[in-house]
Amino acid sequence: MPVNTWTNTARGVLTLTMFFTYPMECHVVRHVICSLWYGGESYDPIEENVQVCETQLCLKRRHVITIAVYLSTLVPALIWNNLGSILPFTGTIGASCICYIAPGLIYLGVYGESFVARCHSF
Repeated sequence: MPVNTWTNTARGVLTLTMFFTYPMECHVVRHVICSLWYGGESYDPIEENVQVCETQLCLKRRHVITIAVYLSTLVPALIWNNLGSILPFTGTIGASCICYIAPGLIYLGVYGESFVARCHSF
């Protein structure tokens, strides 16, 4: 097969992979947002009846969060044609967090109590 056929086949397989991966990634993001902002509850207990929402999936808050996550990923993809300049920027931010912030957080996670005790002794 010519190079163009192989390239198009690879693009098709990548598209198929992203088609099935994207909903799983959105589920994780939605769960994290619900956990951080609403204490893990994806329904709005003030506006909706909890029992009805659990059975009929009328989760207003869940739908709003899902649409917000979807639009926050769709809009940049529609605006920029080439993400080549954006991916290094996000990689730099992620690598900096991993290299400079994560070791301190790991240290505090392991030796947090003794670190706080030493800080109070000064």
